[in-house]
Amino acid sequence: MGGRLWTDVADDFPQYCHDTFPLLTPDAKIYYLPAYMAFDVDSPGYMAGISVSSAFERGDFVPSQFDERQRSAIAHWLEQYYRSKPDGVAPRTIAERWIVSADRPAG
Repeated sequence: MGGRLWTDVADDFPQYCHDTFPLLTPDAKIYYLPAYMAFDVDSPGYMAGISVSSAFERGDFVPSQFDERQRSAIAHWLEQYYRSKPDGVAPRTIAERWIVSADRPAG
């Protein structure tokens, strides 16, 4: 994936990379986050979604790292991802930080 635009990766996601998100550097995680989220939407059940959701659960990302449109996309992905889980809702910390606050300015 190195050296490729995240949009190119999202359009042609390498199947062998679905579980490599935790191995990326912090900057690479931010850059390639949309590609992993897109892969999870297109191919749910792989490690991409689990790895991304785990990063949010650990607090690896903060809303101020993203612009308003990006935060909104993240919030929608998180809602969809957790909706497919047995309890159907995101953990409270994620909901408060990302989903509920998606339309508010980052702080």
